Amino acid sequence: MTDFIRYALIAVLLYGTALSSSPPLGDFIHPDCGIMESLVHTNNEYFDNAIEAALDRLTEMGSENIIVCSCQRIEAPLGGYLIDGLFDLEIESENFSTFRIGIEDGEPVPFFVFIARGMDHNSNVIWHPAPGPDYVPEEDQVIPESFFTYEFLIDRNDFENLENEFPRPETINPGE
Repeated sequence: MTDFIRYALIAVLLYGTALSSSPPLGDFIHPDCGIMESLVHTNNEYFDNAIEAALDRLTEMGSENIIVCSCQRIEAPLGGYLIDGLFDLEIESENFSTFRIGIEDGEPVPFFVFIARGMDHNSNVIWHPAPGPDYVPEEDQVIPESFFTYEFLIDRNDFENLENEFPRPETINPGE
């Protein structure tokens, strides 16, 4: 595929067309992150599809106001991308505002991990899935299977600081 055709296809993906009823992908990407440039300059079909698959999955879960802020490549234990961002999602009467979703390369069901972070009504940090990454089992207690999700919480400090590093832009209204 020539560079011109590739750039044209990415422009349609990011900015949409007059015929499309769904919002363009660019509406969901924070303007201060480097993902837009990566989409244009990379030649990796998996990267091109990972953001779109992540948005589809988050939307299916009922997420609103999704803003993708960062994306990192992983190669082990599988090949794929960890995509971080801001959103609004209620799970079991708790509100979450930061997400990490993992998308595996080339799989029919590419979603492999989901982590959400928020604050409860008392301003305490909450995690989904429970019990969260700081869980320490008591003696002779079995570790819940959900705890192993947190092996994908790479660069935890960056993840926890997303809302400070990437404030929600007032000019972006995803999905409208």
